[in-house]
Amino acid sequence: MRCASATDVAQTLAQVHRDWGSIRLLIHAAGLNRSTPLVTKPLDEFRRIRDLKVRGHVHLAAALAGSPPGLWLNFGSLLGMTGQAGEADYASANDFLGFAPWRGPDRAPANAPSGGPCGAKSA
Repeated sequence: MRCASATDVAQTLAQVHRDWGSIRLLIHAAGLNRSTPLVTKPLDEFRRIRDLKVRGHVHLAAALAGSPPGLWLNFGSLLGMTGQAGEADYASANDFLGFAPWRGPDRAPANAPSGGPCGAKSA
């Protein structure tokens, strides 16, 4: 499944729901990194690497809005907090995933135990 395609994600999850019913555990572990200094990294490569995680999460959330999984796990990297030379795209995507479940105390999903690296509670 191509996580960057909203159509692919929606069609795949619709098929999963038809074949298997509800989703008990969703693991979003997409990722790609190509270490290149930001000043020489082409913008399209930056977006491709960042968007694999970011758009993947956004498309999964949209496709599952009517039938959320029992538990949702986003796999990221500490690079979202610490950064690393040549990894601005990958680090920003991981930072996004670290805070994606946290939408404020009145909007947080019930299955998101914490919100990002600071450990702020979401519920």
